[in-house]
Amino acid sequence: MQNLEVAVIIPVKNRAELLRQTLRNVLAQSLPPAEVVVVDDSSTDHLAEVIADFGGQVRLIPNRGKGPAAARNTGYLATTAPLVQFFDSDDLLTYHKLERFAKALEASKADMAYGPYVKAQEVAPGQWVQTDVIMQHGPLPSPDLEKWILRGWNALTQSMLFRRSFLELVPLWDEAHMPTEDYLYMGRLALRHPKLVHVPGEAVIYRQHGQQITGDQIKERGKALDAYQVMQKLDEAIAGRPTDILTSTIWQGRLYLNEQYALQIGALSDLPKHKKNRAQAFVYRAYNKFERILTGTAWERMHAVSPRPEDFAAIIQNIR
Repeated sequence: MQNLEVAVIIPVKNRAELLRQTLRNVLAQSLPPAEVVVVDDSSTDHLAEVIADFGGQVRLIPNRGKGPAAARNTGYLATTAPLVQFFDSDDLLTYHKLERFAKALEASKADMAYGPYVKAQEVAPGQWVQTDVIMQHGPLPSPDLEKWILRGWNALTQSMLFRRSFLELVPLWDEAHMPTEDYLYMGRLALRHPKLVHVPGEAVIYRQHGQQITGDQIKERGKALDAYQVMQKLDEAIAGRPTDILTSTIWQGRLYLNEQYALQIGALSDLPKHKKNRAQAFVYRAYNKFERILTGTAWERMHAVSPRPEDFAAIIQNIR
């Protein structure tokens, strides 16, 4: 069973009570994690008391840098288990998530497993309200992760499980970015062409509440600038790499729109670098609209969404 050992890495800042529920959920998994590391990003609440309540099951260590990317790197470098689960301090897993993802990786010899996730809000203890469709209820249309990342796919890293031997081939999380660091990390993973396996039936609850780091705590200009800088880094990384015409056009269109938005709200003051990509932006918008018409939602087909209430009910019933 050594190949099924999982390290769970959880950054946290001032979410002690939310973290308590998350840790109970993680430790109650059908495959208990071999390591649970909570990385404290300079919390000022009663975090230490919460961790102490779990005895030796959870290790608390200080962030060696600042922000969630540095915290994930700190936790990753402090663990050794062959499978890695990056997680957030406020989210929840269905009961068999770690076990079934680990077994899927072992059986398929894949580098990473991914599966469903859904935004939801707990309105009363144990009572959840779905706030968006279930994402990645099914697999990507093809296993070419680079293609889908360039087209805008950015699933939660919480909804994945990684083989450590694969993560060792790619750079650590870029600590210069927040809150778009996850898109850059996934883009860099995609450039290594990982073997993927989709695991249906198990899911992550992406909890919605008033303390989201991607909410009002980060100014819109800062978010726009960070997204712009991340996309520039990915654009440099893929320069000269072969890709199909549609994907290249969509990517160039996304670059143009990202840059225009950053200019519009004052996050950038320089002249656009991608002004010539206006036509590509038109193609991307048309493609995106067509895809959303086909799914009947705000999402494209690559996200394999499910709007069915019964699918959400099945997820909630499987939360421990």
